[in-house]
Amino acid sequence: MRNRRRQTGFTLIELMVTLAVLVILVSLASPIMNMLEQRKVVGAAEGVFEEIQFIRSEAIMQGRELHLRVQADSGGDDWCIGISNNAGCDCSVEDSNATDACLLDVAVDDDGSGATQQVLRRFTHDDFADVSMEINGNGDTELDLAFDGVRGIPSPRPDPFEQFRFESSPNNFELGVEINAIGRPSICASGRATGRYQTACEVNP
Repeated sequence: MRNRRRQTGFTLIELMVTLAVLVILVSLASPIMNMLEQRKVVGAAEGVFEEIQFIRSEAIMQGRELHLRVQADSGGDDWCIGISNNAGCDCSVEDSNATDACLLDVAVDDDGSGATQQVLRRFTHDDFADVSMEINGNGDTELDLAFDGVRGIPSPRPDPFEQFRFESSPNNFELGVEINAIGRPSICASGRATGRYQTACEVNP
């Protein structure tokens, strides 16, 4: 009796099953990747929103002027936000000992002694790969605002808004963060709705 030769390689049915599985996996991966990309845009916008809320409340609590520094390169990929006691800090500086670092005095106890400590206060693109930021939609690479210690109103006053627009790659999800004339920030949809943000921006590029 002759021995059957062992068959090697894929049969047509096995190949079709493999291709079908791959198609299913790709179709499942696409919405997941879109969701992750949207989350990065939302995270960047919400982080900047929280920094603006913080500087307003901190200026009022300390009863003195505090300064917001915003920087972005020409492509918008390298961006940062800094909060400082003094104007003109550089939010790209990571060394708290540098003379141009964004340093902020914060209270270190709750006993009313008034003791403070200087901390480096900055929020950057580092955790948001492939998310760019544009300042006011006109090619600006920097912005300085001073928030007063009475009502947290920025100077110079936005007319009518300052806007930071965030855009992801490769699917171009967009969100804007706007500061109105009294310094109140809001997050808005700069294009299509992204995440839970659907309200259109007041200023559109």
